[in-house]
Parts: sequence; C-alpha cells; structure tokens
Amino acid sequence: MNLIKLTGMTTVSSHANTMKLKMKWQEKQKKAEQPKTQSETMAAELKKLHEDNRKAQILTTIEGKMMAGKRLSKKELDYLKEHSPELYEKAVKIAAEREAYERAIKNAKSKEEVERIRQQVMQNFVAEAKAVMASNMPKAQKLEAMKFITMRMHAVLDQHHEFMETAEYHALPETDDDERVNTAMLEALLAQVDDPAIDEQDKDKPESPDIAVDETEKADGKQDGAKPPDARIDAEALEASVDATSPDEPGDAISNPVQYVSDLLSTLSDPLQEDTEKREIDLLA
Repeated sequence: MNLIKLTGMTTVSSHANTMKLKMKWQEKQKKAEQPKTQSETMAAELKKLHEDNRKAQILTTIEGKMMAGKRLSKKELDYLKEHSPELYEKAVKIAAEREAYERAIKNAKSKEEVERIRQQVMQNFVAEAKAVMASNMPKAQKLEAMKFITMRMHAVLDQHHEFMETAEYHALPETDDDERVNTAMLEALLAQVDDPAIDEQDKDKPESPDIAVDETEKADGKQDGAKPPDARIDAEALEASVDATSPDEPGDAISNPVQYVSDLLSTLSDPLQEDTEKREIDLLA
C-alpha cells in the first residue's frame, strides 16, 4: 500500500515539473515573438555597426599590406577567404606570381641577368597598365584593375629585394661575361689537372699566358688612354632615376616603371580630378 502511494506521488511530482518546464518554454517563445523595444533595437544596430566597422578596418589593413607587396600570413588569408573571397582570389594569384618570379631569378647565372629579368617583368606590368587605361571599361573597374597591377608589381619588387639580400645573390658574378670567363677558366684548370704534360710545357715558357695577357691589356689601356666601359647595370640608380616629364603626364615608363604605374593609379583615385571631370560633363550637358 505504501509502495503504491509513493509511486503515485512520484508520478504527480514528475508531471508537475514537466508542466513547469513547458510553461517556461512557452513564456520564452512569447518574449521572443514580441517586438523589440526601441533601446533593444538601437543596441542591436550599434553592435552590428561596430562589427561592420571592425571588419572594414581589418580588410583595409590587409589590402594596404597587399598594395605594399608584403606577404600575407595564413591567418590573414583565412580571414580574406571568409570575409572577402574576391580579395582572397587576388592574394592567391599574387602569391603564385611571386613564386614564379623567385624561381626565375634564382635560375639566373649573373647579377646582370637578375636585373634584366626584373626590367622585363616591370615592362610587362607597364604594358598591362597601358592596356587597362586605354580600354573602354568603367572607371571603377579600371581602378580595381590598376590596384591589382600595383599589388603584383610591388610583390615582385619585394621578392626581388629579398633575393638581393641573400648569400646566393652575392655569390653570383656581376655580368654574363664574368660568368663565361669563370666557366672557361674552370674548364681550363680542370683540363690542366687531367693532363700532366701541360706542366712540362709550362717549364719552358718565360712567363705564364695569364701574365702576358694582363700586360697586353695594360699596354692597350695606355695607348687608348681610357678604360673600357663598365657593362654592369646599377639597379639602385635605375630605381632612383625619374625622367623629367610635364606635371600632367605620368612618370617615364622605362626609367621608373613603378612611378609610372603609380601615377596612372593616382589619376583614377584622385577625388579632386574626379569632381573636376564631373563638373566638365555637367557643363557640356
């Protein structure tokens, strides 16, 4: 009898708890369905505005880093992939182009060849920029295209400067001629090591061929009264040189391609010039 009473009490208690939970859930649903107060609405809007501003600031910072040609971290790439797929796609393309350039200059046989590769790549960017500016695409689209070219150009230059700081670069001969001379000398030395008869021949010679050649070169220098021109390319001087152009024209595309592209980009992103063009259109209308 007592067992039956205990069981009945437990069932009633369990049912009461279930009803309480059900009532709480219903009250919660009613509150959620009720319209938010003005203060709650304002708080939600401010929160969203704060999140949007923070997102915009992060994207602006990452884009600025890309404009400077710097490498992006994995965290930054992941953020772009989630919040700006279009900018992420550009970052991936820039990284691939940078790696291709790195392979090209690492395969160079002299510093002169490294500089020649840099100049060729820079002129390719200039040609691409000219094509964009001459196209009929809308101004906003031109601006984005020019920004992408600038990002790629600066990424290549950043990779170039990184390579110039390495021991691998400093070990390269200055010019292609130096490379050929060094190779020929190495082959000649190896041939002498392999052929013992050369040592016997050298005993009968009054002076070595290298000394004779050196004396001949000195005599030629005295006769001509001038040293042969230096064929080496001064990379820093090339970067610093800017051709004198009129204020309304961009920098010279040959001597300073980076400044040239930068000037073209400025003509698209300058708000003052945009307002002037708009007023001119209004006057013509």
